[in-house]
Amino acid sequence: ARNMALLAQDISLAAVQQVADALAAQLARLRVNRVVDDIRASLQATQEVTRLLHQFAAGSIQTPQPHVLEALRASH
Repeated sequence: ARNMALLAQDISLAAVQQVADALAAQLARLRVNRVVDDIRASLQATQEVTRLLHQFAAGSIQTPQPHVLEALRASH
């Protein structure tokens, strides 16, 4: 996730970078304390990054879905 965020930053793909950064932080927390909601948030974030990358490949830059970022940031 951290590498994906760096690559997204390199090509100015802010939406992917935003989700990947939040996912990397959330995955670091998962190493310490695994909670079902956190695992669900990680899966949603992975799916969101995939969606954003598909949209980018099709020539459209989208914004991340707010509920995905909220779930990542809320899981502590």
